[in-house]
Amino acid sequence: MGEYKRLVLLLFLFFSMSRVNAAACDNALKVDYQNRATNISYTYTYNDSNNTFNILFTNITDGLFLIDMNNMKEYRNNAEITVYNAIPGNRYRFGVFTSDDNPCKHSSVYNIYVSLPFYNPYYNDALCDGINNYKYCKKFVKKNITYDEFKENVVNYRKSLEQSSGIKDDDVIKPTLLEKIFNSILDLYIKYYFVILPSIIVITIIIIIRESNKDKLF
Repeated sequence: MGEYKRLVLLLFLFFSMSRVNAAACDNALKVDYQNRATNISYTYTYNDSNNTFNILFTNITDGLFLIDMNNMKEYRNNAEITVYNAIPGNRYRFGVFTSDDNPCKHSSVYNIYVSLPFYNPYYNDALCDGINNYKYCKKFVKKNITYDEFKENVVNYRKSLEQSSGIKDDDVIKPTLLEKIFNSILDLYIKYYFVILPSIIVITIIIIIRESNKDKLF
């Protein structure tokens, strides 16, 4: 009979503690954690040395931590967290959980999805001269492409620009060699006229004086 009473007492204490925890982790507290989780922000930087990204999470408040749902690695006890060696083109899911030292311990309150772009090794190619804002001439792209795909898309884009403007590269009137020389001399004069002009005036005056002196001699 004594064993039976102890078992009933233990069950009573267990359910009482469960009700206390459930009452302490109410909807208002869960909503507060969810709101704080949505304020977590992230940025990523590219590592040229190993073709990976570092993902930096900031504004992680007390009582929250992250779990990388791809490998279940936990990131705790920091207002800022850096995830290293993230693969370009991958999509990562990070779960935001409440810590073990609060009433809503280890509860999932939010998910953060990070989609990383692909590195474009052709963004400095000569085909991109003058059209660096074109999507396949940027350092990062949304899809992994081969050089043939890159070339085909860039060439087609250039053709579309020519068609929309009605001007081709061959149609542009290029200056002749003589015009280039004249323009260079003119630019030089405009740039240094405050030196050249007084020199010309002084030289002209000297020549006039010399000629005048010659006339007097004769």
